[in-house]
Amino acid sequence: MSQPASIPISEAIESAVGANDRTRREDIRYLRHHVSDEELFVEVGLPGGASGGAESMIGYSSVIAKGLLKNCAGDRTVHLALVLAGDRLARLTVTPESADLNDSEAFRQQCTHSLRVD
Repeated sequence: MSQPASIPISEAIESAVGANDRTRREDIRYLRHHVSDEELFVEVGLPGGASGGAESMIGYSSVIAKGLLKNCAGDRTVHLALVLAGDRLARLTVTPESADLNDSEAFRQQCTHSLRVD
């Protein structure tokens, strides 16, 4: 059975983004989430100035996904959607079993390979 969230999802996102020196907390806006026994679906918004292309999306998605896996997901698969001006830009799926949370660069590479631009 999945573990309950240890901190609120919006707080986990803000904390992860704010703690990373390449991302800015004010660039991210928590929109909504849905939790099932096996999956955590989270949607976050990026303001217009934060689009920054693929590298920016990889950076934000990997930082947020890592924060969610560490603090909220338990043993659930994380599905993350990045939204800009109401349109989904990209989506990312990460499973706890395959995530290397101790190696930031390895995790970023995993996210790079998993990121799908819509």
